[in-house]
Amino acid sequence: MKVHEHDLGLDFFEQLVDDAVSENPEASGYLPQLEAQYDRQAAEQIGLNVQIKSVSGANFINFFTDAKARGLTPYQVAIIASMVEREAITADMPKVARVAYNRLARHKELEFDSTVNYALDRASIATSDKDRANPSPYNTYVHKGLPPTPISSPGPDAVAATLDPAEGSWMYFVKVNQDGESCFSVTVDQHKLCVAKARANGVFG
Repeated sequence: MKVHEHDLGLDFFEQLVDDAVSENPEASGYLPQLEAQYDRQAAEQIGLNVQIKSVSGANFINFFTDAKARGLTPYQVAIIASMVEREAITADMPKVARVAYNRLARHKELEFDSTVNYALDRASIATSDKDRANPSPYNTYVHKGLPPTPISSPGPDAVAATLDPAEGSWMYFVKVNQDGESCFSVTVDQHKLCVAKARANGVFG
């Protein structure tokens, strides 16, 4: 399936591609394909299909405006939204986005298990000490800041939550039941209580 100019707006597509290449030089090898064909598969390979799935038509202007207002590039929004997509059910997405912003603002590692599991090429909730020690650049327990590329294809809810996160001081969250609901906390001690609740509910061992 091709992505045509009338679907997204040529300026939007080209700006997002240029932004991705400037932040992730490895993406430059795909640029000729993207510019010539607007190929969905090529876009997915460098994590740019957020613009296909989540941002279209007139909304692309708001996407850039909102990203700039947060001091982010569109590609950074795509990366954060991709983690929000993997970490949260829809109702919790704005809070998870806020946790990401709060931790980034304090120069703390994000410590998102989704990035650990992405590096290990698996879909899972829990991670082990060994998993979290993986030196992969995608491991946000080891490396501060954002992973180098998106880790999923974020949907509209994840993008919206990233651009308009909930207000709060949360620094931690953990899924606490089989429905995927998360418990949010500000302090380590509060987080430990949430983890205990998750274990009691059999979310992880």
